[in-house]
Amino acid sequence: MALPPRVGFWDDAPGRYEERGSGLRILLVEDDRRVAAALSSALTRRGYEVEHAATVAAALSAAPCDLVLLDLTLPDGDGTDLCRALRRRSAQLGIIAVTARGEERDRVLGLRLGADDYVVKPFSMVELQARIEAVLRRAAHAAPERNGAVNGSACFRAVTAGSPRRPPPGGGRQPAAAPAPCT
Repeated sequence: MALPPRVGFWDDAPGRYEERGSGLRILLVEDDRRVAAALSSALTRRGYEVEHAATVAAALSAAPCDLVLLDLTLPDGDGTDLCRALRRRSAQLGIIAVTARGEERDRVLGLRLGADDYVVKPFSMVELQARIEAVLRRAAHAAPERNGAVNGSACFRAVTAGSPRRPPPGGGRQPAAAPAPCT
């Protein structure tokens, strides 16, 4: 996933942010039509492609995306269960909970179940944009081609401990068999 060509401070001056999203896809999971329309409009003006889902079922059948903005109170299920399911599908998918649930236990639960960030309604669009940029930036750094993930699972390579002045533990003996290469 490529970063937008210009990532930085966002303001509401017309014509200053059209390229920001550069076609990155956002799945907006929100059951309140007015909130969804306002967010979709604002994000589309900023260059994001936005797909709206009003239910858990619609979100689970949505096309792949780069980031999910997730309301936790949905008519056909709990957004925390959806968050967990989305995280199981992809470790790299950016997920931001955007919800009225503002209690500490709700925020902690959302983050522990897989959300990358948590925003409590009402919120500032400037703050939401900054959080979207931060999550997309982290997701880009964790892309499979950069972190060695293979087919969605992490690949670990052997690392030799020690330094030129101090031998590695075990007196510098090499393992009996070399680890399998990551392909």
